[in-house]
Amino acid sequence: MLTIRQYTSIHQIEPYHWDSILDEKDVFHRHSFIAIVEDSRIENASFYYLLIYDNDKLVATTVLSAFRVSLDLFISKNSIVSGLKKLFPNLFAIKILVCGLPASFGQLNLKLKDKKYASEVCSIIADKMKSIGKKMSISLMTVKELKPEELTLFHGFEREGFFPAHSIPYMNMNIQFGSFAEYLSSLRHPYRRRILLSLKNIGQTEPIIMGASEYDPASSCPALVLAEPGDENSANEFYRKYMAVMKRTPTRLETLNLDFFINLFKQKGEYKLLNLVVRNEVISSAIVIFAGDELIFMLVAKEDNKDQYDSYFNLVYGIIALAIQTGCKRIRMGQTAYWVKQCVGASPEPESIYFASRRPFLHWILKSLRHIIFPEMKLKSINVFRKPGEMFKRPVIMDEQCHNA
Repeated sequence: MLTIRQYTSIHQIEPYHWDSILDEKDVFHRHSFIAIVEDSRIENASFYYLLIYDNDKLVATTVLSAFRVSLDLFISKNSIVSGLKKLFPNLFAIKILVCGLPASFGQLNLKLKDKKYASEVCSIIADKMKSIGKKMSISLMTVKELKPEELTLFHGFEREGFFPAHSIPYMNMNIQFGSFAEYLSSLRHPYRRRILLSLKNIGQTEPIIMGASEYDPASSCPALVLAEPGDENSANEFYRKYMAVMKRTPTRLETLNLDFFINLFKQKGEYKLLNLVVRNEVISSAIVIFAGDELIFMLVAKEDNKDQYDSYFNLVYGIIALAIQTGCKRIRMGQTAYWVKQCVGASPEPESIYFASRRPFLHWILKSLRHIIFPEMKLKSINVFRKPGEMFKRPVIMDEQCHNA
């Protein structure tokens, strides 16, 4: 029989104790990261932390968060919807209880020390979610995000009344190249040509990544600079450009706030910034995390949708080069910009959620219509890499002036 301890703040739990059953790739379930999310009050969420024990041995941890989501994000924009929102500003806002954080990073926030505990842990968590949901008058509950093997492992949620539904895919890229040149040579011509044309806009034939101390602010040539997160002003600037990206995003479940970036940037050493810099001005920037033999592309900040430097594309190419140079075996590339990431060789991995309502009739409707409400995103399959033996001719497309500067 397992026992449970419940807390309402991550700060009530010793960091070493929470992290004791994690591995190096559980970056979004670390005590330090969850503290950032809680302290930043993202989506004004309420939190519940569950620690599950076999006698005195910690065997599972999870975080539950209760917050509002706006259903009108999924409804077509028309005069009726706009009119209703003016009359009833909170009409489309619903509260939901999530096994996970109020921010989407594609990782399940449920950690087991041993798979043998999966069934009983599912039962404990489901009971606790129903109890909290009743206390807070929340009908809708979900467990997110589960990879295929996790969906199978935690199928005990189905016995507790949850049903599986589609989430959006997660992009991963396996790194099997000794150099960026080798990576380029593995690509078919149209995809290789696109990369070379983008690199030409920053005066390079392959991404050259330098440290912050190596960068010359007086140089007029664009540069890819790997740096530590800066001070509060740097966090403000990243947030401003992140919000520019979010305003161009048609559908989003949550938006990270300024406090999140201020708190994140305080944790030196855990996070890195890959910046595209021109004349000492950061044109675009990506937060990346080294996690064992993986590199995580976490977030991007970019002023304009398009610019003369192809800055988003060149950040992606820079991340690939960085992964190769540091010996990473995989890049976790997130749940956005699917076509761009497919064109560089990343592949989608399906992710799922478990969903339930405490109201039987609403639960029946949601389950019956799950293929409409939670449709599967089917991405077009493309063949990026050359077949064995296919010839490769590398075009010369630029002069070397900025490359050698």
